[in-house]
Amino acid sequence: MKQNLSGTWQFALDGEKEGIRREYYKRSSFDDTIELPTTTAEAQKGEKGTERFTGYLTETYHFEGYAWYLREIEIPETERGKRFFFSMERTRKSTVWVDGEQVGSFDSFYVEHRYELSKWLTPGKHTLVVMTDNTDYISNGGHMTSPDTQTNWNGILGEIVLESVEDISIDKMWIYPSRKNRNVDIRLQLSHDGALADVQVGVSCRLTRLQLKEGRDFEHFEPLYTQAAKTRREWMAQGRGQDLPYVIETLAVLPEEIYDVSKAEPSMQMQTGQTDTTRKEAGQTDAAQVKILQMSTFGTLDGEREIGVLDTGMTLRYPLGEHAREWDEYEPYVYELTVRIMRGDSVLCERTSHFGLRDFTYDELTLYCNDREIFLRGTHDGLIFPLTGYAPMDLDSWLRVYGTSKEYGLNHYRYHTCCPPKAAFLAAAYLGIYVQAELAFWGSIYDAGDENYNGEQQAFLLEEGIRALDAFGDLPSYFGMSMGNELWGSKEEINRMMGVLKAHDSRHLYTQGSNNHQFVPSVLPNDDFFSGVRFSKYRLFRGSYAMCDAPLGFVQTEQPGAYWNYDGMIVPSEINQGETSKKSTIQIQYGTGIKEVEVGEGEEEVIPHVPVVSHEIGQYEFTPDFHEIDRYTGVLQPENMRIFRERMEEKGLLGYADDYFRASGKLAAACYKLELEAAFRTANLSGFQLLDIKDFSGQGTALVGIMNAFNINKGAVTKADWRMFCSDAVLLPTLDSFVMKGGDCVRSEVKLRYYRPQKLTNVQLRAVWHLKKQAAVDTSIAYWKKRAREQAEDNQGVSLSRQAADSDTGFQEIAAQTLDCADLSGRGLITLGTIALKVPECENNAEYVLRFSLTSDGVEVTVNEYDIFVYDDFKEIVSKAIRTDLGSGEASAEETVQTFDCDRFYVVSGSGAMKSVESGSTPRTVCITNDDKAAMEEWDKGESVLLFVRHPIGLPGSTLKGEYCTDFWCYPMFRSISMEAKKPVPVGTMGLLIDAGHPALAGFACEEYTTAQWYQIVMHSRVRILDQIEEIRDVKPIVRMMDNFERNHNLGLIYEVARDHKKMLVCEADLLSLREGYPEAECLYRSLLHYVRSDAFALEF
Repeated sequence: MKQNLSGTWQFALDGEKEGIRREYYKRSSFDDTIELPTTTAEAQKGEKGTERFTGYLTETYHFEGYAWYLREIEIPETERGKRFFFSMERTRKSTVWVDGEQVGSFDSFYVEHRYELSKWLTPGKHTLVVMTDNTDYISNGGHMTSPDTQTNWNGILGEIVLESVEDISIDKMWIYPSRKNRNVDIRLQLSHDGALADVQVGVSCRLTRLQLKEGRDFEHFEPLYTQAAKTRREWMAQGRGQDLPYVIETLAVLPEEIYDVSKAEPSMQMQTGQTDTTRKEAGQTDAAQVKILQMSTFGTLDGEREIGVLDTGMTLRYPLGEHAREWDEYEPYVYELTVRIMRGDSVLCERTSHFGLRDFTYDELTLYCNDREIFLRGTHDGLIFPLTGYAPMDLDSWLRVYGTSKEYGLNHYRYHTCCPPKAAFLAAAYLGIYVQAELAFWGSIYDAGDENYNGEQQAFLLEEGIRALDAFGDLPSYFGMSMGNELWGSKEEINRMMGVLKAHDSRHLYTQGSNNHQFVPSVLPNDDFFSGVRFSKYRLFRGSYAMCDAPLGFVQTEQPGAYWNYDGMIVPSEINQGETSKKSTIQIQYGTGIKEVEVGEGEEEVIPHVPVVSHEIGQYEFTPDFHEIDRYTGVLQPENMRIFRERMEEKGLLGYADDYFRASGKLAAACYKLELEAAFRTANLSGFQLLDIKDFSGQGTALVGIMNAFNINKGAVTKADWRMFCSDAVLLPTLDSFVMKGGDCVRSEVKLRYYRPQKLTNVQLRAVWHLKKQAAVDTSIAYWKKRAREQAEDNQGVSLSRQAADSDTGFQEIAAQTLDCADLSGRGLITLGTIALKVPECENNAEYVLRFSLTSDGVEVTVNEYDIFVYDDFKEIVSKAIRTDLGSGEASAEETVQTFDCDRFYVVSGSGAMKSVESGSTPRTVCITNDDKAAMEEWDKGESVLLFVRHPIGLPGSTLKGEYCTDFWCYPMFRSISMEAKKPVPVGTMGLLIDAGHPALAGFACEEYTTAQWYQIVMHSRVRILDQIEEIRDVKPIVRMMDNFERNHNLGLIYEVARDHKKMLVCEADLLSLREGYPEAECLYRSLLHYVRSDAFALEF
């Protein structure tokens, strides 16, 4: 019998933790009530807080202390003599009393709290009291308890059940599948009052698979228990059913097998072994260690059925049949197995679990599932659920989480110092997601002899790891187990702990931790894979880093292009072999602050021989979306977002918030593309884990997701576009730069990272150029000569709108190249061949989309595309124009070509600066200079000025270094860490917001956000803090640099200032110097020059 104890309980808060002294457990009632399952915060118990946090979401009803729950239960006479077990699926530290007598206490974060109440429950009424405590944990709890993530909630979640059984109980069950033999070993840990000899064991099993309904997806599914409590109550009151987007089908029912324990062979015996899992102090004997059944010997009954019996347990071998189906990410077949212990026709007890037929293995740097190579496309997760403040406990909610991520190309989740509930592992099993759990610890692990050794804490961590393996280890989605996040201390002790867990459960892969010993990592003997970001200070295999962890990554420091990989960083051709360092201490980033850690004597650099997974990659920040605030209707409130909005409003920038959000998001998405393609391009890498595919609103407010905290796409990149560079089939052309010259020929080696089970035949690669955008004004010399001859209309008549050709059918196709490839049957990184790309010629400049597609038997398999910015060769155009005018081959023509000064078409010499004379309807002069003193002198005279600033000299006021990449993670947290560690502070800007329709940019094809053609311009600039220029009041930015949500400066890269009807156009990059080396700088220079010569520049603003 199972009695559901969810519902109304009497309740009392005990913030002072006086309840035990005052004997609350002896009371028959409390003054308040609560509806379980829930948390105190969700039930709005206690005082409503007024504090506002900027580093994470604010828990409005925060409570720490004791929470007391009381319920009267009645045991019917028919249950006399039975055994009773009370369980709570997930809670904090708990203590249970029955009728005033203490039953016991339990402290797991991860697994159910199960208490046997048989001694106290007899027919009649009883008072059951539960106290939960969210203070004074043995371990710090990591993201199981931090306010950064799911909060340190207090409450009882999931199933709350009182179960009665006869004299036998299945306390634990493990299922060990054998792919080779097509059977499973079922290991049962039993407790019983009577004999086992007269019982039979029945095993039934069915094969299931989840099927998505036609036309449905998980991204738009709204499960009941992902909603805020108020919404859940409203939906239930309305009788609103769940329109599920899926069904779980039963594909086969396997024959039930009955095992007669009395017929077990008398000679059969089972072995026991010792596992070092108990909490013990240094010097305590091994006799105090917990004994764990190894159950390794079986006695044969008949045929394939085998049974082994011991007084405390038994092991059964159950056949799955020759047509048993295996589990992996493509065919996630899940078996549901139930074991019943019977005496005659009476079922004494039963237990159900799910499993899959699969093996995880590795060979050198490669991971395998069922002997097939896999690549982890993963994300970190910290269990942030803003509407509830805790992780959901139901299957539907987790199907939405994992289903949405899988639709975005992911197949892996790593849980940061936490472990999700069983429903999460089951949902992952049905969807083919590889889950990595982690011990709830973030700090240092020490040897028993060290003065910092905390034996109780380290023993608890091992116990918690074993609990998680026992509770969730049957699920085929349980891929890996990590010892913690960014651990320091004793590598030997971390390795020992890992070994204990591996010995206990061999069904998973193990890693020492995530990014352990950051700057001085090692691969430990028990590592099955390595998760980190570097193998030495300079051997980096991630695209971005915080300034406090410098050097920075290639996305932050290198020109955008499709060329980067980490193979030479992971397995370098040359390494340091001799240099060592003495034992010392260093400062490291730790959470939202720093800590000092001890570094052992230097070792030779690491060459890994286990698979390598890159840790928390990405971290490219968006500015806030303030429209999201209204979605927070539950436990956690976005006071951080409200404060950021108030700051923007105070600075007069709130009107740009939506534009900031869109522009920063587009840049972040472009950075993610660079980052992920580098990972896929790395043959020596076996996977990656994003910091988060959704916003990580903890630890400083890291708005880094392409989805918001509610798993809703933020609009920066569509699902289809994201999957071009994040999926199980990614095309990887080599392009040194996304800025090209028209007419050039580019040879691109194209590779494919491919893991789908389908073989590819009649494979063809196609590359197509599409015209996306042409500069609205042609500022090439040919245009100016033509304009002079034809005396064309003045500049006010020139259209400033950009044109996307063939708007009915998408972008205009310009040219295509094809390459026939060999048939493909393997997995991994595959070279398709080299394709020659003729860059389209253009007048002035244009933006193209270069689209690569791969087909098999004429059917498109995958695509990838790049925005390419194409520029004319200005000097070559001038040369051609002269030869045309003077006659090709004529001596005078060739002499003119060699001596021609392009600037003469724009400027004439003047004292102190170059001046351009407008030839239109209103004659005037414009000073063009990179000399700020000359610019100010001319401006003081009433002249119009075009100033290209040479830094560090320039206009009055302060500047910031020009940075192409958006900020890492979030500025306030890493500014604080850098300052505390006395290291350089990050720049903290968020990319460009561009007034692309402004006439100053009419000759420079661009978007409203940062793209690759701005890289050299921005990186050779400093941006002006315009709100700090008191001498100049009338300022109009044309190209802004967006600032972060802490400072909110008004930053200008290209801007106009006005005084006494005279204007100065300022570019904080010295294009006069840059234009020789970079065609994009030359083109922008011409566009700005064209503008200052036009009547539009004379207009007031």
